[in-house]
Amino acid sequence: MRMLLAGLVALVSSYSIAGELPQEIRDAVQKIGPVINAPETAKLLAPLQRKEPYAGVAVTRDEKYSTDERHRLDVFRPNDAASALPVLLFVHGGGYVRGDKRAAGSPFYDNVMLWAVGHKMVGVNMTYRLAPAHPWPAAVEDIAAAVAWTHANIARFGGDPDRIVLMGHSAGATHVSSYLAHPGIGGKSPVRAAGAILVSGNYDLKPEISFPASGPISGRTPRYGRIVRRLTD
Repeated sequence: MRMLLAGLVALVSSYSIAGELPQEIRDAVQKIGPVINAPETAKLLAPLQRKEPYAGVAVTRDEKYSTDERHRLDVFRPNDAASALPVLLFVHGGGYVRGDKRAAGSPFYDNVMLWAVGHKMVGVNMTYRLAPAHPWPAAVEDIAAAVAWTHANIARFGGDPDRIVLMGHSAGATHVSSYLAHPGIGGKSPVRAAGAILVSGNYDLKPEISFPASGPISGRTPRYGRIVRRLTD
């Protein structure tokens, strides 16, 4: 549980930049237990996040990295940014069929970007096409397009195009790992990621996955998992 809590704090609370979570929050997280309960966890952590406008941070919203309506990304950088800062490119989760880089009224995932800026990085937060309308490998191709856009454009935001680190959470981690492993997408890209952080991803997909909060999810992971297994066999 100690490791779970440490990972939770680092991922979703920019409060961790300044110090430990308040003890009452730690106790409440422990009471929830080692389960996926995003709504209750968000209620605990959302009040700890910073509110817009973010002091000392320059935010550029909804840059287009390709042609689809969901091909959008946000860039966060320090107001006093030096040049050639490392870049953190974040890929959100959502069970392959939902999610966005930012939801109205929510501090997530701006807080990941603020964590990056607080650690002297430029943050890039992307969204991508979703299944079932856009089955695999659409999201993986979108990561490739976002990486290419970042490499070509990030210098004007103070970032180093040769130090792009990918970070994927949940379904985003699956997509990032697929991008890195796919010989025809990430494997043939002229742009190489400097590193990758994979958080709570599923890397051995089955025809059906059960999510504790929503029950069995049928008929959508085969669009993804069957092909992934073929790649990794």
